[in-house]
Amino acid sequence: MATENKGETALHKAAAEYNSPDVIKYLINECNCDPTIVDRRGWTPLHNAAHWGDSKAVECLLSTGKCDPLAKDNYGNTPLQLAKEAKQRGWETVLHRAADYGSLDVMKYLINHHHCDPMIVDTKGRTPLHYAVLWGRPEAVECLLSTGKCDPLAKDNEGRTPLQLAKHCSWFL
Repeated sequence: MATENKGETALHKAAAEYNSPDVIKYLINECNCDPTIVDRRGWTPLHNAAHWGDSKAVECLLSTGKCDPLAKDNYGNTPLQLAKEAKQRGWETVLHRAADYGSLDVMKYLINHHHCDPMIVDTKGRTPLHYAVLWGRPEAVECLLSTGKCDPLAKDNEGRTPLQLAKHCSWFL
């Protein structure tokens, strides 16, 4: 299968960007794409989907029975470990990404089964609740607040709280 400069296939892209199980299934079943293929970083499509908080893609890939959730990349990281190290790379964590995409299943899984802190901040001082508000994901806001561990008055590096952001976002008016 053709790859681009990072060695990613169409299946890597579909798992990371398009949030479409139908496309993923088509690529695997009709185009014979290998869901275990790795890019230059050693990432499988499952690494991509988990990194971007795409619960539908993660579920679809795991349902094939061909993906290994413990597959390690070139540095020995599994998809979950990549998510945990995202903050060290200067990016949001997978919990931030799941909140901004509104991926409730991924959020619940990370919080309930891997004890991810819903108050974790990125390099901008934003919590997952900030992201859920900024991207207009009321279900994600409700999910995060229901943990009892989120502070809607937590300030980011610019002094803005999720509550203040919600007042200025048209989708919450």
